[in-house]
Amino acid sequence: MRIVIAAALCLLFVNACAGPYTGPPEKLAMPKKKKPKVKPEGPLSNEPDTCKADFTANPVTVSKGTRRTATGLSQDADNQMAGIETAPAEQKKGMVLDALSTTSSALKSDPYNPGATFTMAVAYAWAGKKKCSIMMLERLADLAKHPDVVDDATKFAGKVKKHPAFEPFRKDAEAALGN
Repeated sequence: MRIVIAAALCLLFVNACAGPYTGPPEKLAMPKKKKPKVKPEGPLSNEPDTCKADFTANPVTVSKGTRRTATGLSQDADNQMAGIETAPAEQKKGMVLDALSTTSSALKSDPYNPGATFTMAVAYAWAGKKKCSIMMLERLADLAKHPDVVDDATKFAGKVKKHPAFEPFRKDAEAALGN
């Protein structure tokens, strides 16, 4: 008899004290993050939109070590622009100038580096230098035809469609890539 009463009490206790997570999960609507508004003018847009580059002047042979160094520099430049969308104008200018300097060094050592080419296009776009940015994207499209870097160049070219730096001239940016 005691066993029956103890078993009934246990069942009653277990069912009466059901945990808070025993029912179906609630569906919570999370607020969507708003994308920061991208201004068409960049921190350097009041300066002339001139950039010089001759990609056909002197073909060079690039070693694997130099290629790795250039890739590291392009990643450094990308890191230098982290948070640029929400940075104040003066800070934005410094970030862009630092990134342009770093990518310039990367492209001097490896002029065929797709990552450095893309990052320089992004830096020019943030600077409001549409012409220079388009020129670098055209260079990226040319690199996509080179068998040694086709995969990387294609990967970076695919990032143009969603990158906020190209928002003010997205159609022109995609056209420079042949899209």
